[in-house]
Amino acid sequence: MRSDLKFTIFIFILFNSFVTFAQKDTIYSLLVKEYFKDSTGQSCSRINQYDFAKGIYSSKKEIKFYERDRYPSLFSSFIYKNKYLIFDDGSILDLKKEKYISSRKGSFIDVKGDSVIIYFEKYYYFSLKKKKYFVINDTFYGYLHRDLSPDLTKRINIFYGKDSNKLALNYNNGKSQILINNIGHAQFKSKGGSELDRYAVKWIDASSFVYAEYISYDKFEFDNKYIQLYKMKISDEFPVLIGKIDSVRSSRENSKFKIDPVGNLIFNCKKGEYLVDVNQNTIKLNDLISYGNGFKANHQQILSEKNLFYNQQLISSNWSTFCEVKTCTGYLAVDNYSDLSYNPKFNILIWNKITNSWENIELSSQFELIGWYTHF
Repeated sequence: MRSDLKFTIFIFILFNSFVTFAQKDTIYSLLVKEYFKDSTGQSCSRINQYDFAKGIYSSKKEIKFYERDRYPSLFSSFIYKNKYLIFDDGSILDLKKEKYISSRKGSFIDVKGDSVIIYFEKYYYFSLKKKKYFVINDTFYGYLHRDLSPDLTKRINIFYGKDSNKLALNYNNGKSQILINNIGHAQFKSKGGSELDRYAVKWIDASSFVYAEYISYDKFEFDNKYIQLYKMKISDEFPVLIGKIDSVRSSRENSKFKIDPVGNLIFNCKKGEYLVDVNQNTIKLNDLISYGNGFKANHQQILSEKNLFYNQQLISSNWSTFCEVKTCTGYLAVDNYSDLSYNPKFNILIWNKITNSWENIELSSQFELIGWYTHF
């Protein structure tokens, strides 16, 4: 009888523990890097966390403080896998456990899967699984580390020649392979451009990548040119044409590929933003900008309407696509600077689906939105 009573009490406690855990509200936390000057006039910054529960702003706390930090940073800190905050200096904070798993400071380079690549005197990668550093071959990685394959074994390299440029692969075992004998021009840049000419390339997976080739109809007519986008599989002899963009004018900035928040491959150039489908080998001018998690806005270079949508719901009719935006499930944050010349105001506007309304958080200085993460 006593053993039955003990078992009943055990089940009751277990059930209540489960219910208590299940009833915990999900906290949506927005991380923001804020810039200010200390009492001596020295430029500093701190990363603050703004917490929301059930759509209501509930608390704020400081995550990290930087001395001698100016706006803007060369690289922005970012949240990875809803767990790690990777700082621009290469240190890594486990947000769930609220402790550093890597505190060695240098320069953040890139992240590939569970490998965070960092430079401090040498190139290293930090394994998020093993929580250890490993030295990388400097000769192989060099300064073109942005063109590394996802498996960290290959690097795209461009050989510049008098009449043509070649695209090659450098392997981490020291071997090299010419894939394309004439890759055309890198970019067509207008005078006063702030960036060095750089080929637009991006790995799709460990064995294939996409690249852009600029071609001019007439070498004396600098605005009469087009772009061809190609997909190259390492095992194939020739690249596959994905699409062509006609009548592209010169630009001060390099064209580039990127992945949008919902996983689409995007190509940005002077003429606009294009959705690239590497399976169907098609490109399409993008008339909607996706911020991820169901948030989309009219592309204002194409459409005149200034609408922002959450799924099919209109949540703003006075939207600017030139703002910095961060989203998570049911939440959107956007920077809202105003009157920076005379009476500067620094605000973060936040919309959430629970209250179906906007909230304004006033700050005292310039800031950068890092992103959202969720926890209990």
